Amino acid sequence: MKIVVVVASTVLSSAASAQCVTHFELMASPNDALSMSMSLPLAGTFKGNHDAVNNPTGTQTRPGICCSSGNNPIAYTATIKPNTTIEFPQKQPVFVFCMQEDGMGGAIVDCGALDLIHGDPAPLTISLTITWPTFHTISPNSVFFGVTNLTLPLPAGEITAVNAVQTAPAAGVITPGEGGALILTAALPVDLVFEATVLDQVIVGDPTPVVLPMVAELQPSLQGGYTAVVSLDIPETEIVVPIAGQQIVDQPFDLPTILPPGGTAHLLVSGTFSDGTLTFALGAELSGPGVPQGPPADFNDDCVVDGDDLGTLLGQWGACPECEADFNDDCVVDGDDLGTLLGQWGACPECEADFNGDGIVDGDDLGELLGQWS
Repeated sequence: MKIVVVVASTVLSSAASAQCVTHFELMASPNDALSMSMSLPLAGTFKGNHDAVNNPTGTQTRPGICCSSGNNPIAYTATIKPNTTIEFPQKQPVFVFCMQEDGMGGAIVDCGALDLIHGDPAPLTISLTITWPTFHTISPNSVFFGVTNLTLPLPAGEITAVNAVQTAPAAGVITPGEGGALILTAALPVDLVFEATVLDQVIVGDPTPVVLPMVAELQPSLQGGYTAVVSLDIPETEIVVPIAGQQIVDQPFDLPTILPPGGTAHLLVSGTFSDGTLTFALGAELSGPGVPQGPPADFNDDCVVDGDDLGTLLGQWGACPECEADFNDDCVVDGDDLGTLLGQWGACPECEADFNGDGIVDGDDLGELLGQWS
């Protein structure tokens, strides 16, 4: 499965554009969906729902076929199996990420975040595979012979959150593509988090590390920028759901009677979960604009702080209320603001003015130059 993302980016001009960060907000198409299923081990007991107000005759559970008394808990082991296909929300950003050139023929991909619910819960279809010993019930009177891995339907639940958040910047590699395109490849480290409601109990998975591969084809656009087609390749993947110790307590469950048939034993189920598994596969076509976010000193929005921006600052030198070059808002453009601009000066590998060889022409190099002034 793969995600295909179509976005508009700014021009990837020179190495100096490394200061320009492009922020993407991507929308889903109507056919986009996430398929997922869970396997949640559960063990505990069930007993008759003996409620003097709502169920005065009660349903008493007793071990064996006959000849016992009281309302006895019956031990069971089970696996709850929720599954769903989530249709992505429409007219809302589903996937966002940031991209910044690194000045060395690559890029840094950051701030990735995936949100497939946006507060609109998706229904879960739930089945229960259960094993229990022989027992019988009183009122209604019925015998339930021991079963192994019997599958029964459960009331529907819902999945209330599916999120993935990038945990660290990812280094991308840019290589030439066909027709003047550029190919960006990266692998995003993300934490996957989900939340679901099963048997009226909230099940929350701890953040689980997942690697999200990304391939972006950057095509020149008529406007002079680039259009990006981004593929996120996510095959069917299984991860651990760390929910051990979470419990359900006295959840109602209606069990059809076996002998004689036609009745219903109203049971109360309690149990404790063990760690489960989540299996998912993702396929989508997402689209949205890329908005450049340059440093504050990039006055002409060309994604690099250079001599043009220095000229703008010098043109506003002196008392200048509300000037864009007054970074510290003291109504004066002076040496403090010049220092701020120089601190944002563009990346420039192998430039002769990069005296300290750090790949950036900045205030350190200006100091070196001023030290040689004559």
